[in-house]
Amino acid sequence: MNSFVPNRKILYVDDEVNLLSSFRSLMRKEDVETYLLQDSTKIKDMLEKNGPYAVVLSDQRMPGLTGAELLEKVANIHPQTLRVLVTGYSDYEEMIQAINNGGISHYITKPWKDDELKKIIKTMADRYNLISENKFLLAELKVKNSKLKELLDGTVLESTHLLVDVLSYINPHAASQTDRVKAAGLPILDKIDSISHQERWEISIAFDLFNLGFAVLPTWVQLALNKEGLAAASRFSICNNHHLLAAQLLERIPGFEGAAKSIQLSRKDFDGTGSPEKIHVSGKDLPLGARLLKIFVDLDRRQSSHFKDIEILKAMVKQSSKYDIDLLHLIIESYIAAKELKTKELMVYSQDLMPGMLILQTIQTVSGIKLMNPNTVLTKTSLMAIRSWEKLEGIKEPIKVEVKIDPAK
Repeated sequence: MNSFVPNRKILYVDDEVNLLSSFRSLMRKEDVETYLLQDSTKIKDMLEKNGPYAVVLSDQRMPGLTGAELLEKVANIHPQTLRVLVTGYSDYEEMIQAINNGGISHYITKPWKDDELKKIIKTMADRYNLISENKFLLAELKVKNSKLKELLDGTVLESTHLLVDVLSYINPHAASQTDRVKAAGLPILDKIDSISHQERWEISIAFDLFNLGFAVLPTWVQLALNKEGLAAASRFSICNNHHLLAAQLLERIPGFEGAAKSIQLSRKDFDGTGSPEKIHVSGKDLPLGARLLKIFVDLDRRQSSHFKDIEILKAMVKQSSKYDIDLLHLIIESYIAAKELKTKELMVYSQDLMPGMLILQTIQTVSGIKLMNPNTVLTKTSLMAIRSWEKLEGIKEPIKVEVKIDPAK
């Protein structure tokens, strides 16, 4: 780790050689580096060559620049350097003007008293180095905080991936829905100008883990969900609070608090009704992540119908008590813009399926087990499930899909 190195440089400017010599002799035994300048007009060169100085002292009456003018230049180039004006009693008005212009930090009259001058220089140098050390330590702290944040972010990211893997193993249907909602919802964050980096990070985690509560449901509920899909959740009252279970799990883990809050409030309607009833919050006071999850989870649930996403979203706009209408309009605009990209429909076999394809028909196993609904974007998790079922008993093929056409090809 770097350590702070005090600045001991002291510059005295005076056109009188004997005073420069006296100053050097006076400072010889002090813990400072003494620099002298006779020509005031060369102050800029001196600052560039040896600066910054902890303290610059200047006589007031000199050929070229006055002391006040010289110290003002010092202030412009090295604002942190402390500046001392050395004046005669007859320079009182000029000294007051220099103070008012902000060019000097202190003044001393001449002929000076040696002990007084040494005390002033020591005090000013200590003050300069105290300020500099504080800035140095703040900069070091900022670097350490940045490195710590990178470490924590990495830990949170690894933990998120682990929890997603756990959910995929225990409840593939919930994991598949998570992938769909995340694929649909996260791109919208790029359309929101006011979102901060921290908020984006927390929302991303919330989209990854909002279904985590399904992983801790009783075994008999898990068996039913794995066999029949998430549609069976409506038969079990415990499933109604799976978002609260997820929030309770996450709020205890450092780094997940913001995501936990969004998940906890993701079933709240825009007017404040809904779960959890004991928390009274509504409208724009609801976390952005909660409002987005509310929209995209409900959109995913309605995709079992044969309506297109845009038609479903337009129907949701009419329910202003449930959803953030401003967000819905933004999402609809984004979807319309995406639809303007050229696409084509294909009939493909399971080995040709790829993440990102829009599935246009129900994907079923040979025995009739439903794996995916129409108008659903194929995700990595969904594709893994299809591959597994293909090995177990086979998939009904071919499958109708929609793909985007690369204009460059």
